[in-house]
Amino acid sequence: MLVTSKPTGAKVTYRGEVLGLTPLFASVPRECFDQELTIEFKNDKKSIELDSKYRWKDSFFSNFVFLSFASIGWIVDLANCSAFEYTAPGVLVFDSDVIEKIQPTPVEKVVVVIAPPRGLSENLARLVGSKMEDSVRQNFPEALVIDYDASWRRYKSEGVDSFTKSEDPGRNSVYQAFLANRVLESTVNVKNGIVSVDYQLKDVFTGLIVRNWKEDWAVPSIQGFEESKVVDQLRKNIFWVPNTIGFDFSGTNVAVSVNEVDYDAEAVHDEDFLGNLMAFFGAINLKYLDPPSYSSKWHWEFLWVPSASANWGRVKFEQAPGLIGLPITTRGFILGYGPEIQYKSKYGQAYISIIPGIGYQYLSYKDNKSHSFDDFYAGWIIELGYLYFMNPNWSVRLFSRSSTSDDELWTELMKSRNLGHQIDGTTNVYSGISVGYSFSLSRLFNK
Repeated sequence: MLVTSKPTGAKVTYRGEVLGLTPLFASVPRECFDQELTIEFKNDKKSIELDSKYRWKDSFFSNFVFLSFASIGWIVDLANCSAFEYTAPGVLVFDSDVIEKIQPTPVEKVVVVIAPPRGLSENLARLVGSKMEDSVRQNFPEALVIDYDASWRRYKSEGVDSFTKSEDPGRNSVYQAFLANRVLESTVNVKNGIVSVDYQLKDVFTGLIVRNWKEDWAVPSIQGFEESKVVDQLRKNIFWVPNTIGFDFSGTNVAVSVNEVDYDAEAVHDEDFLGNLMAFFGAINLKYLDPPSYSSKWHWEFLWVPSASANWGRVKFEQAPGLIGLPITTRGFILGYGPEIQYKSKYGQAYISIIPGIGYQYLSYKDNKSHSFDDFYAGWIIELGYLYFMNPNWSVRLFSRSSTSDDELWTELMKSRNLGHQIDGTTNVYSGISVGYSFSLSRLFNK
């Protein structure tokens, strides 16, 4: 936490240990109860109460994804106080005859961290950031400049909600992580093929501007800028390309309606390693997953997204007329595009999607000889779930997905067994956990 005073130079003590002189970033262990810092200037000594608050949302939702083990995580968070945080102290003012002119804090070594530029999207800001880094190194050759990619990732992890806000939540944590004493803030405008950047180098502790300057670059000088601008515009309006591959650990379940009566199948598999694996690894899917939110505020979003799923397995029915005890191999895929509603925050996102699509279905079974059937069909993918990003690339989600199958194909299967039963509807149902990896479309386009 940032501890400051007026005048500066006050001694900061925690439990008898001197932490340093103001202004400084003080590291204080998390505790479940309020703590106290002692600030001393000359013969004047004061105390700052550190209010310890329980971050129940962080603890609840980050552990919720582990289902029955969530309660263990909640207990651990409470026991070791990791779910608590202190309210940041304000500026402590001493009555003193020292008249101090506020000026940038003198430092032995200038350490500069680059804040994400305002006025650009995340996609374009990362491209401009590398040019900004070069500019700072040229203007301040003696300074230690933190790699922009590293500082950008830290800003994101601390809760940057937008690249258009002047105040980024968690910025003090970023400064402390890199031991930075200067921060470069900037505003970027793009017009008529020119990228204009207004820089402000600020003192981390006082907020005073140390230096400001301006630069103009031609768009072609920023490799991949125009291509990324197109990708960025598409990402804002149309999500037509999947960005995540997911592996579903759920098994295959098929439900059929025969003569208006519903019957559920159970999965069957060989009793070997591959068979046991396939019993739980039921499908591969391609989806568009909206990037994680870094805001603690829950909010609704509505998107149009692509989705595709490939499945396989063997099932048998215990009660369906004409199919009792018959192992049926089923394989297929369905892909489509449709609406998704999300309710999301940095703790995860709940979602429901209803997507029309086109599918392919293959069925086979053996009696005295082998029988197989396949065809294309039009259907639906309906999915309800809860998604949690473990980091910007890897995610885990709890889901229940149902996709329609080819009714006519199942009717053909019935006819091959000399049965006249009418198939009224068939559905593939999956419920379980999916592990996904999201890749950056902009990086692929730039390469």
